Amino acid sequence: MFSKPLEILKRLLRPVPIGSVGWGPSTLLFAGVLTMGSYWVLNTYLMNRVLYVVREDRPQQFQESFSADEFRRRVRQATNASFALDKEPFASVFQSAPSKLPLPFSQLYFELVQRIIRGDRVVDNTETAKDTLIKETIQKHLSGNITGWRIYRLYTQPLSGQKLLDDLIKIEPSLQSRLAEIKDGDKYRDFLVKFAELAGQPAREPIRDLNRFNGIVQWLTVWLFWIILLILVRRVFYFLPLRKGGKLFDPASSFQTRENIQKYLPKTLFQNSGDTNNEFLDRVRSMEATTYRTIEFLISLLPSLGFVGTVIGMGDALLAADGLFSSRDKQQTITHITQQLGYAFDTTLIALIAALLAGVLVVICRIHENRVYTDIANQFFYPKPKR
Repeated sequence: MFSKPLEILKRLLRPVPIGSVGWGPSTLLFAGVLTMGSYWVLNTYLMNRVLYVVREDRPQQFQESFSADEFRRRVRQATNASFALDKEPFASVFQSAPSKLPLPFSQLYFELVQRIIRGDRVVDNTETAKDTLIKETIQKHLSGNITGWRIYRLYTQPLSGQKLLDDLIKIEPSLQSRLAEIKDGDKYRDFLVKFAELAGQPAREPIRDLNRFNGIVQWLTVWLFWIILLILVRRVFYFLPLRKGGKLFDPASSFQTRENIQKYLPKTLFQNSGDTNNEFLDRVRSMEATTYRTIEFLISLLPSLGFVGTVIGMGDALLAADGLFSSRDKQQTITHITQQLGYAFDTTLIALIAALLAGVLVVICRIHENRVYTDIANQFFYPKPKR
């Protein structure tokens, strides 16, 4: 069953001869598959974390347990409400909220909308299909309206309490009529907008982490890092057979015979049996120079990609700032600007970390590679003659 995939994997990771880089189309394709797999795992985790926080958590200032009056006071302070929250429909919802800890604010918002729509009507607690749609819409907005492909890139939108209220009115038009009937309905509308933004506070940090890794520049950075890693892995596989038992990183292990070593290394390295060990090492370093120059060039591309992402993010932020004062929802525009600035600096951060890791791995690989060739030279070639 797995013989065919294993054969393909074996061919993709086949050893790279000395003097070759090993970054052909198969390596580029395999690196792309690994990048998509990495993004699927990462985005699945981050997206589930966002949804969990929205469904189960509440803002930091409401984590502890306190009385209903203190709860209403904190809500009023956080939303800058211009009226007391001791009247219906707020009184019944917020009266029982402290006793329902840790009830998330997404559920409180849903119950508040339900109470406004139903008014004083006595109904059972059975959720209708429309109620389910309202709850899903609330959770979707609070979680950033996540869209896109997990294997490539996920997009989020800044939370807008006004946009959420407009979408709820589209689902349930009676919500607008109920707000129009209620005295001070405009104040209630403003409160719903601000309370939605308060309910979305717990999800800001996980959404921020989700945006940190999602972008075309970040994807290309991870892809390039996988290319470098695959090149190094194929080089390690090339050196494994050179020691008995394949113990590459054990200096105490003895080498194969000269005849077996010649099966793995190019014949040009053994063309003169009278060469000294230094002459053998000079030929090896000459053949490897091109390989490591290519790898070092690929590593140097990582921070360059990061700087490109920084320029793109800052440019988008400046374009968004240009329409700030003409925007209807200034809070959403400001959030978009900060997200773009975060994207700008995160691309450089991820690229620098990737370059650092790749550089360390190259140094480790090169140290052991030089140790292998030095041991081969000392075992199978004459030492440098003394003068």
